[in-house]
Amino acid sequence: MIMSNFIDETERHAELYDTFTPRQRLILKAVEDSRLNGSDKEEMYAKLNTVSINKVEVDWLKRTGRFLPSI
Repeated sequence: MIMSNFIDETERHAELYDTFTPRQRLILKAVEDSRLNGSDKEEMYAKLNTVSINKVEVDWLKRTGRFLPSI
C-alpha cells in the first residue's frame, strides 16, 4: 500500500486549532524533548519507546512532518 504524504482534514484541523488527543500530545512532547536535547536516531527511538509508540503513530509523525527525516 502506498501512503500519501498529505494529511487528512482531521489532522489539518488538529494542526490549526491545536486539538490533539492526550496521546498525541504525549508523543509530540517526547519528540520535542528529543529534538531540544539534540538526540540522535537511537536516542529518539529510546525516548519514543518510553511512550510505547506504534507504527501508526510513527506514520502520523512522518506524515505531519514531525519526525526527523533521517529516522
